[in-house]
Amino acid sequence: MKKNKQTRGKTFRVGDKIIDAGQVYRIFKIEEKEDAKNGIEKVIYFRLYYKTERNRNLVCSIPVKNIDLACIRKPISKDKMKKLLKKLSEKEAKKEPVNPTWAKEQLRLNRVGATARILKRLSLEKQDESTNFTGNNQNLLDLSIERLVEEIAFVLGISVAQASEKIKKALWKGSSVSTPDAGL
Repeated sequence: MKKNKQTRGKTFRVGDKIIDAGQVYRIFKIEEKEDAKNGIEKVIYFRLYYKTERNRNLVCSIPVKNIDLACIRKPISKDKMKKLLKKLSEKEAKKEPVNPTWAKEQLRLNRVGATARILKRLSLEKQDESTNFTGNNQNLLDLSIERLVEEIAFVLGISVAQASEKIKKALWKGSSVSTPDAGL
């Protein structure tokens, strides 16, 4: 299997942040465990960076060898994030409909660029009155925003609410709708 560009050749340390399914996690422990099959392997333990009352005690772990299989990656850089937000705010020449099966697979892969493209296309599709925007597409739109908001907040050093507003404003700039909240 091809290694994820964000994790290839990089080691993980306590305190590092990682992204899984759009959520930011902080590594708090790395230990070596004995595995009956493979001998000794490293296991990473991590907790949510943005905690809520419901998930504040959640602890996750994964063997280092499975990081790429799980599509876990490190956050993108601030420069890449600014470029991504700029792409969201650019006008699109053609509006391509989104295949829900394809979109779900892309979101599962945890690639920030693909997630942003899906979000942009769904946003334009929702604003186009000549198309039938289904409940499934609305769920995909909400999920794609959810998959971006924490990483934007972390990378830019802002709150999750401010990151959500940044996404909406960027999408509004790139659309033909007259108000920032229209269509989202």
